[in-house]
Amino acid sequence: MALNTQIGRRRQMILIKRLDIIKDEGGGSDSEFVDYWNTWAEVKEVRATRVAESYQDRLKKVYSVKIRYRKDKVVSSDMRIIIKGKDYAIDGDENIDERDGFIEIIAVASKV
Repeated sequence: MALNTQIGRRRQMILIKRLDIIKDEGGGSDSEFVDYWNTWAEVKEVRATRVAESYQDRLKKVYSVKIRYRKDKVVSSDMRIIIKGKDYAIDGDENIDERDGFIEIIAVASKV
């Protein structure tokens, strides 16, 4: 029997939000981020790597967020991730491996 070494790594709850278009009564539209998916994640701050260095001039924090792959959920760069109550942009999927069962996402925070 194989020992699962991944148990306990995804111990932080995150919220992924997607952008929804809402039509108003005047025929126009507005957009807002709405809750899409609450899931457990392994969140690590990216430091001293090529990825972090490429963002150094314009960003404060860069995180690697590893979540379980699900066929019924799609994560894209027009979504947001809420980590510990703070809003982060999704820069893209670094590693999508359906066989491994996980997706690694790069989440970034802009300087204010």
